[in-house]
Amino acid sequence: MQKRAFLRSLGLCIVLTLSICGLVTNGSAKDALIFFAVNYPPYDIENDSSGKRGFDVEVVEAAFASVGINTEVQFRPWKRIMSEVESGKATGAVTCSDVQARRSWVYLSDKLSVTRLAIVVGKSNEPKNILTVNDLKQLNTVAVNGYASEKELTKLGIEHVKTNTIESALKMVTYRDSIHAFYGGWESTQFVASTMGIQEKLTFLPDTSKTPHPFYVCFSQKWPNVKTIIEQFNKGLNKIRQEGLYETIHTRYK
Repeated sequence: MQKRAFLRSLGLCIVLTLSICGLVTNGSAKDALIFFAVNYPPYDIENDSSGKRGFDVEVVEAAFASVGINTEVQFRPWKRIMSEVESGKATGAVTCSDVQARRSWVYLSDKLSVTRLAIVVGKSNEPKNILTVNDLKQLNTVAVNGYASEKELTKLGIEHVKTNTIESALKMVTYRDSIHAFYGGWESTQFVASTMGIQEKLTFLPDTSKTPHPFYVCFSQKWPNVKTIIEQFNKGLNKIRQEGLYETIHTRYK
């Protein structure tokens, strides 16, 4: 009787161990969970000469590491990222907004970071009396295709030009008289403008109608054990906040 009970307990331990291992990968336990990010400095940085990968990338990796889960963040174009997450080919996406259209195929983590929304105009062609996103109805505006800021313009019925990167959007605003404004995240746009050496040619205007915009990790609803993975991530995120590592990571990018 005791032997049979022992064997049942041993079997339960094995099942639990295998379940925990299943958190690490969709397949082999030696592989890492795969997350995707788009080049969106300073949140997510691809191929930086200094080795910085962006504070959101570092926070995600640190949060998972604190609960013993191995991760890998790979860079892709945003539209491909969303396709891979929706189909369940990736665990999730880093620096992701809560967009209504995604709610049927992603789960959100606790808040990862925030951004302010900015209206960016060229100083040589600076429009007057621009206070909120609705004022862009009178301007020729550009936004990055697929970003939450671009979807907001579409939702509000504001006509705009779409481009694939912040760099190309800023070039339009700076060097084309026909493009008056760019609508997007303040911190990322400022970082890119500084890298391009054109920050002095631009004026950043806060969208006074908006509160800071939160970012999350968007987890694929089709990924195995995804709800447990989210619980582990949120636990790790809270842990590194309490220990001060979250702030330490962000400080390196100020």
